[in-house]
Amino acid sequence: MNITRISIYVHDVERMKDFYMKYFDAELDDTYENFQKGTKYTFLKFDEGSRIALVTAPDVQERTQGGRVRGISHFAISLPNALMVRMVTSRLMDDGYQVVNGVRYTGYGKYESRVLDPEGNEIELTTEGFDEE
Repeated sequence: MNITRISIYVHDVERMKDFYMKYFDAELDDTYENFQKGTKYTFLKFDEGSRIALVTAPDVQERTQGGRVRGISHFAISLPNALMVRMVTSRLMDDGYQVVNGVRYTGYGKYESRVLDPEGNEIELTTEGFDEE
């Protein structure tokens, strides 16, 4: 089994779409609108088959700042190697995005960093082990 899609309620779908397409090579997969509920879906796909659904709806509430909240804390995007983790993290930081944790080796065998997307969702940039390059 695998996770095929995550959905993120967003305020600015164009900004979010551009972010994931620019930094993670996501491609626009499909769009759908439920006119009865006023909900719009923009699906982005990644080369391994997983997708992100960016969802706008009239009743979505803003995220409150500070502290941890119940629910999904972050999701991970696997990059080919540690060099790519460093490069993408550096590019995001140079472009003004917040880096939550800089690049580092974890205690459980991963090389990672954590960044926030334009709407504050935490993304773990990771590789599968201690691959330096």
